[in-house]
Amino acid sequence: MFYNKYLEKRAITFIDYTFPSIKRVYFRSIIIIPAYCESKYIIDTLDSLNEQVDFDLSSLLVLVVINNSKDDPPNVIEDNRITARLIAKKKSRYNLEYIDAFSIGNGIPGKLAGVGYSRKIGMDFALKYSYPDTILHCLDADTIVSKDYMTEITSAYKKKGAKALLVDFEHQKSKNSQLNTHIQNYEFFLKETARCIDEAGSPYGYVSLGPTITCLADTYVKVGGMVNKKATEDFYFLQKIRKFTNIIFLDKKLVFPSSRLSERVYLGTGFRMKELIRGKDVESLYYSSQSYKVLKEIISRVLSLYKTDEMRLNKELKNIDCSLADFFLKEGLFEVWEKINSESKSFNQFELQFHKWFDNFKTLRLLKFYS
Repeated sequence: MFYNKYLEKRAITFIDYTFPSIKRVYFRSIIIIPAYCESKYIIDTLDSLNEQVDFDLSSLLVLVVINNSKDDPPNVIEDNRITARLIAKKKSRYNLEYIDAFSIGNGIPGKLAGVGYSRKIGMDFALKYSYPDTILHCLDADTIVSKDYMTEITSAYKKKGAKALLVDFEHQKSKNSQLNTHIQNYEFFLKETARCIDEAGSPYGYVSLGPTITCLADTYVKVGGMVNKKATEDFYFLQKIRKFTNIIFLDKKLVFPSSRLSERVYLGTGFRMKELIRGKDVESLYYSSQSYKVLKEIISRVLSLYKTDEMRLNKELKNIDCSLADFFLKEGLFEVWEKINSESKSFNQFELQFHKWFDNFKTLRLLKFYS
């Protein structure tokens, strides 16, 4: 099978958790939902999937990865038990199963426990029931979807020949008016930052948000699977995908994440809401307009330097700003410049190799440097 080498070298250890026995061999679409202390929210999410229109739900598998660490307190494990019971009793038009990564003996080791590893557990297991062109969906347990979520995504893959696809999103409204204002401002910040990066000419101009991510099973395998991080796993997973292939953006609001507060992970939306409620100014998150101008100039100038040496590179960077040469020296561009050029037999390869090196992480570091 297309995934055998991946399962041998990069997949989780399957003996560590309890997996469902599924009779069907393959599914056209598989949705993976990590659930940590989500008994209050999971049914709304599952109900929204049950209301899909114009889609054969018998071809869909939904895998809920109920998880906690071995060190979590009893109340978390009890809430996860409730989630398991709710799923066991849930009637659905699609195939619904859960993975036990929460009960005694099945908890995730503390150093691994987090949403990234939980997604990886589900996505690695999903490969066993996938064709290469099976669509894998990342979703969250507190995120509802529109009635045409499955239809729109499936249709976009067919029409656009996508290998990975992101959908637009809008956070659910909260009963707390103050929280609503913060979530709208933060959502605007995320989308505005993505727009500015895109307009600067970077291929990383998208919002990295877990429940908006989909990709083919073949893509998942070829990029080495989900990133095992306690937070920002969506950022690094999408970065790996973008280095491998284009990411299609479906400009339709199909997923609606919760606006609730959370402290489970840092840098997530729930964490940001806590910060804003406590008085942090959303304006402090923005990068300066000058930083985007510099980014655009860097990309334009560097891409004009195909088959030139480090001295010319250094001169051009200093012409943009005297501190840029030092910035890129610390980042290591001069160390790889000759290799990028020598291994690029065409300009297109050169452009691709440069953007693989000047990735999303380095791009954001540059924006921060100028802000």
